[in-house]
Amino acid sequence: MKSIFAVTLLAISIFSFACNKPNMANSNSNTETANSNSVQANTNASANTAQGGVSAPADKEQVQRRLVAVYNEFLIAYRKGDKVAMERLLADDFTTRTGSKVYDKTDWITQSQGNPDIETQEISSPELISYDGNNAVLHITVQNTWNNNTSPTSYMRSATFVKRNGKWQVKSGIFGT
Repeated sequence: MKSIFAVTLLAISIFSFACNKPNMANSNSNTETANSNSVQANTNASANTAQGGVSAPADKEQVQRRLVAVYNEFLIAYRKGDKVAMERLLADDFTTRTGSKVYDKTDWITQSQGNPDIETQEISSPELISYDGNNAVLHITVQNTWNNNTSPTSYMRSATFVKRNGKWQVKSGIFGT
């Protein structure tokens, strides 16, 4: 009786092992494939970087520099009253609020007469707050120096930008102190 029980137990064990063996082989194969894919992905990423691919942080830094340059062009155009440059630099859906008045693009350009009292405007402390490829928010500080020898003034500004037809434009601006 003991021998029948032992043979039955041995048969069940062998049968169970045989049934699970293909799954273990597939499991190992899947693990090897996953590891191979992971190595390939890492190799592709390394090759991309080696071939001059841009990483996300470098891309954000480049975008930040470009937005600062666009905003600087906007400041110069505003200071000079250059309506043609403002037409190019401002998005069609541009809005801003100064004091209690809200301006759209047409209002802003129409009222812009320039400000010859401003000698220079310097942008500092840029911070790219958000960026999704076609929209961005930038915080900056602008320092004005004046032709009439008054003390320089600084203000903080938040500007939103939109990328249309491959070019960044100012979409809105918010003044602060």
